[in-house]
Parts: sequence; C-alpha cells; structure tokens
Amino acid sequence: MGVYMSRELLELEKTMLFQTDPSLKRFQVIFALAFLGFRKTFGKDRDLCELFLRIMVEANKGRNELLLK
Repeated sequence: MGVYMSRELLELEKTMLFQTDPSLKRFQVIFALAFLGFRKTFGKDRDLCELFLRIMVEANKGRNELLLK
C-alpha cells in the first residue's frame, strides 16, 4: 500500500512541474493529499471520508477560480 501511495505522489510531483503559479500548486497538493486520505479511509470512517471530500471540493473550487482569472 505504501509503494502505491508513493507512486501517486511521484505522479503528482510530475504534473506540478508544469504549474508556475504557487497558489495552483498549493491547491493541487491539498486536493491530492485529501484524495489520498479519502482512499485510505474509504469504507472505514464515513465522517472522515466526508471531510476529505469537502476538502477536495473546496480545493478544486479555489483552483478553478484562479484559473478563470
């Protein structure tokens, strides 16, 4: 399980290399970490899953707002 998560983080780092705006990078990192947390807790803790989903939604909203400016 740890190796799989490491691969996902490496893929995230690759995509972040093309981002120039530090705020976009932050939103991407927040989204990715919330996604990993969601996957780790899926089926185990409903409240935590909902929290991670809310974080992903808000991070995505913030990222989209920056992209539309």
